[in-house]
Amino acid sequence: MAIILGNYASGRFSFNRVRPDADRLHPDAFAPIDGDHMSFGFEGEAVLNAAREQNNNLAVPNLSIVTMRFAGYDPNGNAAFVFLYLVDLKPPEFPPHDHRDNSQGGFAFAVYHPGTSVPQMPWAI
Repeated sequence: MAIILGNYASGRFSFNRVRPDADRLHPDAFAPIDGDHMSFGFEGEAVLNAAREQNNNLAVPNLSIVTMRFAGYDPNGNAAFVFLYLVDLKPPEFPPHDHRDNSQGGFAFAVYHPGTSVPQMPWAI
């Protein structure tokens, strides 16, 4: 596991290895999110400009905890790492609506039931 420390314009990230630390009284234990019940402790020194997000997502927030994997060596002989940051793709806000207005679908839907020809919406009467 690792904590993301920063992003470079090249698309590479700096990180530091961390370990889950159940003992919140340990001197180097920290929680990346205030009020979070999980705390982590640093392991070793920070690794600078060596990790890439596997989907080329450059919007990974600092202090994100990710699973870091060793990927081999770059052409310069430096260690290279990859990680996956899952983005929460929430649907856009879509208020309850009934298709009477043009901004929420308008008259794009049939106004008569296809089997019975009974009007389905007030404007069809």
